[in-house]
Amino acid sequence: MGKIATEQEVYDIGKQGTPNGNKCCTKSRAEALGCTVKDDMSSNKLVQISDILKTEYIDDYTILVHTGVNGTLYLKNSKGDLLYRDYTGGILLVATAGQGNYKGQVPLVVGETITGYCLNSSGTQSNIQEYVIPANMTHLYCNINASPYSLSINSNVI
Repeated sequence: MGKIATEQEVYDIGKQGTPNGNKCCTKSRAEALGCTVKDDMSSNKLVQISDILKTEYIDDYTILVHTGVNGTLYLKNSKGDLLYRDYTGGILLVATAGQGNYKGQVPLVVGETITGYCLNSSGTQSNIQEYVIPANMTHLYCNINASPYSLSINSNVI
């Protein structure tokens, strides 16, 4: 196990709230101090300094889905919130935050892992694809392949 973070160390990263000096930091306190914890853990657990990220939101991005197969695409953030769900119908979809068929309208956190998968019309599920959100991302690309039935996710940054 790595070094447990103090509230002051976490505050020095997140720059929000008021730290309690050298007191060990829990996940809920890290979030209050402007940080995100990489590991999925309960809010009262102590966090390691190596698992702390400054919370940076990306709330203006476009999701592009390219597919040649019918099915439903699901994208979820690390908390399980649905970012996107739509029937692809074998066509290119463009979904922009706050517009059109963009479903989630959930800001992404830089460094968080999102999860995606597809279900085709016969109920077959694709691979589960994980993707870590990079800083300065503007587009999230989802490519659904027919054979083998699979999903790939990538992005571009400015």
